Amino acid sequence: MRYFGVFTAFFTVIFLAAGSVTVSAMRCGNRIVGEGDTKAEVLVKCGQPLLREYIGEDVEMEYGYGTYSKRIVEEWTYNFGPSKFMQILHFRGNKLIEIRNGDKGF
Repeated sequence: MRYFGVFTAFFTVIFLAAGSVTVSAMRCGNRIVGEGDTKAEVLVKCGQPLLREYIGEDVEMEYGYGTYSKRIVEEWTYNFGPSKFMQILHFRGNKLIEIRNGDKGF
């Protein structure tokens, strides 16, 4: 009986964590995009996203060396239909840094 409680707790945590699963690649038809790809590569492989959102800016400064870096952070959402999850892509500058599963598509 004690094992049933542990088993239930374990799978409850797993199912709750699955709501925002991070993946390292996604399929667009017969092509695959992955972390490190550029915006241009993603556009060629997947076409225009359903939604493009400006998230903010990533600023990196080093006062001793005078280095200053400012990169735009964007979120693109792809909808592949009602039988699949939407895919949410995060870009920092021109590079794809994260792919997440979103809600069910429509």
